[in-house]
Amino acid sequence: MQSKLISLGQGTVHLKSASDGFPLVLLHGGGIDSATLSWSMSFDFFAKHFHVLAPDWPGYGRSDPLPGDSAGIPALVDVLGEMLQILNLPKVHLVGISMGGGAALGYTLAHPDRVAKLVLVDSYGLAAQAPFHRLSYLATRVPVLSRTAYATMRRSRTLTRWGVRSIFAGPVPEDVVQDSFVELQLPHAGEPFIAFQRAEVAPDRLRTCYMDRLSELTNPVLLIHGDKDMLVPLSAAKEAARRLPNARLEIFKETGHWSTRERPELFNQCTLDFLRGT
Repeated sequence: MQSKLISLGQGTVHLKSASDGFPLVLLHGGGIDSATLSWSMSFDFFAKHFHVLAPDWPGYGRSDPLPGDSAGIPALVDVLGEMLQILNLPKVHLVGISMGGGAALGYTLAHPDRVAKLVLVDSYGLAAQAPFHRLSYLATRVPVLSRTAYATMRRSRTLTRWGVRSIFAGPVPEDVVQDSFVELQLPHAGEPFIAFQRAEVAPDRLRTCYMDRLSELTNPVLLIHGDKDMLVPLSAAKEAARRLPNARLEIFKETGHWSTRERPELFNQCTLDFLRGT
């Protein structure tokens, strides 16, 4: 596995890559996530079959933050496009979880000829509102609440487990607790997602919802969704599968919002079967 920094117009992005073959880009989610955190159980598995690339989004992991108010999905789509251009990757498979799924979907809608297959995992960009939307909006206007929550979680592994518990259907694995605790120690942990929420959560809706555009997308799409996901409702994934012309929906039973860490073996095999056409 190689680790390198790529200079973009708005900063430096950290990228993990391995192997040869058709490029497969893994895009992590928000919160305290990173390429290492979401894909640690998948990277080596996919590297046996593809040229795997897993970037840290700006402000996450070892990547520089974006300047100013460039924090929403449109900014991430631009970052992805610039990165693929610099790496000279004219066509790729995209796999995105949560926030990363929203960026992958936005990029595919903008450049359908540059994406061979798309995998959306508990994806942002499908639901029109956040859970308890009005309260979520008000919370984004008071960022000290989120900063206090992140500061509390970084004090101990017990508090970290409590913080990530809501996105799992079952017990949080110890390796997830440890990996999350490590990410929380970064000085900027949580800040890019606070900015993302402020950019994306409007008073009555989420600013990015691609549901009405899904019929445009003829690329093969795999939707993976946990039946106990508390952040993106399963109903949104079902409706997306209905509207997409060339899609398949896989529902993971007794699974929350983070299937890449809660059901890694199932996620890996399901995704590989789809990408290889079996």
